[in-house]
Amino acid sequence: RNMAADLFFGNLVERARAGFNSRSQLHSLSIWPNSLCLTDKLEPESNRGEDLMFRRHGDSVNTVRWNHDGSFLISGGDSLVLSIWSGFSHKLVGNYQTPHTNNIFDAQFVPGSSDTKIVSCAADSRLFLLDMNASINHVTQANAEQGNFTELCSFPGMAVKFQFLPLDGNSLLVTSHSGEVYLVDTRAPQTYQTIYDSHGHCFGVSFDPFVPTQFALSISSASVPIFDLRTSSNSQPFSRFEGWVTKFCHPELIDQDRTMRRNSDKSPTDITFSSKRELLVNYSSFDLVLFDGDMTNGEYSTHVLQQFSGRANRDTFIKEARFFGHEDYVMAGSDTGDLFIWDKHTAKTVRKMRADCYILNSIAVNPSLPKIACSGIDSTVKIFDCELSSGLDPSVELKAFNRDSRKLYTTKEASAAIAEASKIRLKGNEAYKEKELDDATLYYNNALRKLEFIAPGLKYQQQRNDAKKLLYLNLAAVNMMKKNWKEVIKNSTLVLSLEENNVKALYRRGKAYYMKRYYREAQKDLRNALFLAPQDSQIQELYKKAEEGSAQNGEREMFEGIFL
Repeated sequence: RNMAADLFFGNLVERARAGFNSRSQLHSLSIWPNSLCLTDKLEPESNRGEDLMFRRHGDSVNTVRWNHDGSFLISGGDSLVLSIWSGFSHKLVGNYQTPHTNNIFDAQFVPGSSDTKIVSCAADSRLFLLDMNASINHVTQANAEQGNFTELCSFPGMAVKFQFLPLDGNSLLVTSHSGEVYLVDTRAPQTYQTIYDSHGHCFGVSFDPFVPTQFALSISSASVPIFDLRTSSNSQPFSRFEGWVTKFCHPELIDQDRTMRRNSDKSPTDITFSSKRELLVNYSSFDLVLFDGDMTNGEYSTHVLQQFSGRANRDTFIKEARFFGHEDYVMAGSDTGDLFIWDKHTAKTVRKMRADCYILNSIAVNPSLPKIACSGIDSTVKIFDCELSSGLDPSVELKAFNRDSRKLYTTKEASAAIAEASKIRLKGNEAYKEKELDDATLYYNNALRKLEFIAPGLKYQQQRNDAKKLLYLNLAAVNMMKKNWKEVIKNSTLVLSLEENNVKALYRRGKAYYMKRYYREAQKDLRNALFLAPQDSQIQELYKKAEEGSAQNGEREMFEGIFL
């Protein structure tokens, strides 16, 4: 059956035709002050730190989301736990161990559920509904509980993000890393409709505030296609090449979009509409771009309102961008761990502050209070308060941590940093030979910190990346000695993000997967390593063991890594 017609279209289409494209009807209510000044300190050891840094997660926090009025915040990530925090006291009020088996990427309160239901999606390709069976104000257990979870769906590829339909809080669109988008109804578990199906990857989804049947997709191409649910079909899903209403694309990227069939290096990791129908696109390896959503003539809509530069977006595919402050400002995370804030009208950077120790991915703007929630690769959620001010002072650079932010180096500075990192790496090698593994780890991490700069050109960027590869490989070797297989996977994945055919990284990650009994992923990495080094007896032997383990014990799904 056509779920889109049965569950959604009847009510939605009539309301859309009756005038739901009115600007005044869909303009969101905002109580942000006209001018904002972010708090000038967020020290992890300060008295306010416990209020502003949430520490329950033991691993990366991939998503933070407020409820409808900003009274509660939900967070989730690699720990597979959903944590619920008070938006006022910042205290933990609920903690639920999910049935997910791999990293949670998105979690949101179900609209209209009185904050007692939560939907979550993860790299294990599954979508779960948590029913807390009571008002959230009564959930006070600090230790993780099992909760009442219902599996809504299981998809072919890992689920990345989802968005509830604007006029139907029971239905949602879910994006998949394998390139599909699914329409799911929380009232009908184990059923879904494929809305979009194409080669490549899907990341974010955002609905048009003026035409709530239309939605934008961030996919692995240089353009952002717009589709209309009213024209969807069970028998013929949309694709990158057909079914779209229009495609937003920066003029400089049109040729690349036309020639690249899939996996563009300048693809968006996130998109979001403003209430004024502006479309904000957070490109990978390119600037943030603000398009005029009203200008949709022809195959490509190329009317760029503004372009925002300075942040780095290369290392992850879940990095978000948001509007805030009466939508007069734009903000996004960076590979440097910084939160960048720009004036939307001038594109001038008005704030840059440390918000994660490694990479800042998720950002959530409180809908009622002057607060911003952030999370990323480290294990904490941060809250930044905003307060009234006479104006934003662009000369102030705020730091949430004492560590210096990454900056653009001159050629001389870049050469010196790379040379210094090499010297420190050699000291680490000596410590490794002496089996002083903790000292070796310290040396290698210190060397990596020397490489945290923006290269002044492709030559120095390549030299910096080559140095990073050696350090990540060495860290993987150290963690293999320690039998810390999770870190081996992380280190090797970082190498492969820089060089996808690195045999050592493939072998070491394959061995780590094997030791953790993720045989399917072990076979995949070892097969690729054998293709590159077919005579390597060590790889051959481990590949045979992975095959035997898979046959005897079955396969466990394993997250492929959030690194591009």
